[in-house]
Amino acid sequence: MKIYKHIDVENQQLISDKLYEFIATKTDILQTQDFWTHIEIDEVLAFIPELKKVCDDRNLEVYDIAIILAQPNMQGGIHRDEYPDIRWLWPVKNTQGSQTRFFDTIEDEIEWKQLPEGKLYQGVKDSYVPRQVGAFELTTPVVFDPGVAHGIFTNPEFTEPRITATIRFTKPPKYMLED
Repeated sequence: MKIYKHIDVENQQLISDKLYEFIATKTDILQTQDFWTHIEIDEVLAFIPELKKVCDDRNLEVYDIAIILAQPNMQGGIHRDEYPDIRWLWPVKNTQGSQTRFFDTIEDEIEWKQLPEGKLYQGVKDSYVPRQVGAFELTTPVVFDPGVAHGIFTNPEFTEPRITATIRFTKPPKYMLED
């Protein structure tokens, strides 16, 4: 099974633009600058019917959507997500030239940590020596396995956050990562 795979999506840029519009006009995410913020699924899908259609066409029922703001010059933060189910990562804004990198880890190299806003995650210990096993630039939506340790490496030329949406489903689309 693969760690990640780019997804070919009709209307991808339109959906990305509408996600940004939703964030800018319907939330305070750009003001608070929190790293991880859950947003209301029904409101998002009503605001962006094209996203609902993309999911419906693949028989995927959205369970959760969160917006991730990775600040400029973020270089790592290697972790495994609290909920390691297969999900999508969607580019919203400032994703060009940034990478999501994946790393090989063993349990002894991981510990529970907490973001300032309270979100739990499994981060690598300070003594961890990175062993990269893959990477992608988020120019199109990606299905990925957040149970594999990964980190965000933002484009050092950008002065604004990399904004992405992570989308979880009631039935994780594991099949999308099979060869």
